[in-house]
Amino acid sequence: MASPRPGTIGFGILGAARIAGKALVAPARDHEGARVVAVAARDPERAEAFADRFGIGQVVGSYEELVAGEGVDAVYNPLPNGLHGAWTRAALEAGKHVLCEKPLSSNAAEARQLFDLAERRGLFLMEAMHYAYHPVAEHIRACCRGQAARLGELREVEAIFSAPIPEDDIRFDLSLAGGATMDLGCYALHVLRMATGEEPEEVAATAEQGPVGIDTSMEAELRFRSGVRGRMIARMGSEATFESVFRARGSAGSLEVTRFQAPMIGHEITWWPMDGEPVVHSLTRRPTFDFQLEAFLAHLARGWPYEPPFGGRGDAVANMDAIDRVYRAAAMEARPLWSPS
Repeated sequence: MASPRPGTIGFGILGAARIAGKALVAPARDHEGARVVAVAARDPERAEAFADRFGIGQVVGSYEELVAGEGVDAVYNPLPNGLHGAWTRAALEAGKHVLCEKPLSSNAAEARQLFDLAERRGLFLMEAMHYAYHPVAEHIRACCRGQAARLGELREVEAIFSAPIPEDDIRFDLSLAGGATMDLGCYALHVLRMATGEEPEEVAATAEQGPVGIDTSMEAELRFRSGVRGRMIARMGSEATFESVFRARGSAGSLEVTRFQAPMIGHEITWWPMDGEPVVHSLTRRPTFDFQLEAFLAHLARGWPYEPPFGGRGDAVANMDAIDRVYRAAAMEARPLWSPS
């Protein structure tokens, strides 16, 4: 397997998922510290087509071969949710750092096990909560948190993420840890936690279910330690409409951010002061994935046991714990671990 340039992190990609081109290949092209050196997929023809499209030098025959590759320093895992844990574990056991798509695992217990393994091996593991490193997310934090917060005393936060996803999609497969809360709600819960800087102390939730064990819609009411109230809505299905919005209300005004999790496709930030007219503006549309790769490489350079503010052990496990708690509050089970048939 080809080795990257000296001083460059060589990435191997598990699977030929569409997200991989945007999330890793494109930003790596513009970063001297990263290079995608190999890809593996269950379908060899799909892997070849992916490699040809993105100029990746090597296609390997299996996931096992990729994680064992000598030229691979770090593995990017964009596989279906239920496979995140198993193949992140395999990569760590092979001595590779890992950038794993969200949600990191099927449940919080598995997330803890993955970080335990990374720590024992002295390796860097990060959940790819890409939006959190973008300036729009920084703006949300600045408005909502601390004594200088523009909103003043924070009182309420809300996040909605809804998307038209057909029912034959893998996100409707319980064995692959599917569900609206897993795939969409993970963003909504994360931005509420990020905005408050706290974990929810009370959770109440109601789900609408489609296939057995799959939430097509989830609505959760949260109360944080400081008394801030939160609301999370996640919806998916062929009848769902696209909506992505974060809202916050404080003693000094209100904030609304559209497309908070993907500001590069166009977003609006609206500020309503208590005694004035609303102000609408936007920030950079540079892809969130650029900031994520920069953060991953910077954190990796700092060395273990440094923990990043987003996607590291504390943040990723807490987000999975919040997801599990929402499911339990809705009288549903946390997602099961994947079991090969």
